Amino acid sequence: MINILFERIIKLAILVFSGFKQNQKLISNLIIWLNIQQGRNAPVSNEIEVNFVTKFLSGADSNLILDVGAHKGEYTDQLLKKLPNSSIYLFEPTKKLFEYLVNKYERNQNIHVKNYSLSDSFGTKTIYFNSENDSQATLTKREEPHRNKYFNKKEIIKSTKLSTFWKEELNNQRIDLLKLDIEGEEFVVLFDIKDNLQNINLIQFEIGEANIATKTFFKNFWELLTDSKFEIYRYTHFGKLLRIDSYSEYEEFFRYSNYLAVNKGHRN
Repeated sequence: MINILFERIIKLAILVFSGFKQNQKLISNLIIWLNIQQGRNAPVSNEIEVNFVTKFLSGADSNLILDVGAHKGEYTDQLLKKLPNSSIYLFEPTKKLFEYLVNKYERNQNIHVKNYSLSDSFGTKTIYFNSENDSQATLTKREEPHRNKYFNKKEIIKSTKLSTFWKEELNNQRIDLLKLDIEGEEFVVLFDIKDNLQNINLIQFEIGEANIATKTFFKNFWELLTDSKFEIYRYTHFGKLLRIDSYSEYEEFFRYSNYLAVNKGHRN
């Protein structure tokens, strides 16, 4: 009740001050603050993300997890703390990060590292990045001059489709968690498996600046996932999942935000 009252006061303050030009910076900062409280561009760590996931998965079970866009394995490290019996597949297409992950997890037989991207086609693709080990490496060439990022380095990588990998290497086994952090390509991967989404318990995905370049919106995710009987939550930095009950244009936000889609069948 107190939180709801406080939010109403903030919104009223925005309305009151918005008519005064000298207060525009204040209004802008208030709006940013409100967005952060709602999980939009909130400072959410890998540890917080995995804590949310483990609300729905048991550490005693042998979970099947796909970490797509594994980078240096920071997310997987947190998974291993909470879900140590899991079988985890890491996907990292760049050569140096792949080699880093292979060396890092060489003693763990439950970790399987794959040196290709998941996308909408087979063969090779070009990945663009700003520097070695860039966590924002992208298959869609983009520029962000206001952030001094031009993605002017590149590497040829291998690519395949999740539907093919799932069938050929996992025998269409049920997936407990599909984590997608692939700079705007998340929807492409989900659309490829749209007819098999019900065989996934949890889907973590990200929306951010890269979605401007790939022209994918929250609405795309909303329609695909809710049609497949998923509930969608936004992560926050204060340990609470915010359920999104309906779609509106105000949900379109292109600073990094993370979401968890929960299969209603799994939750029940």
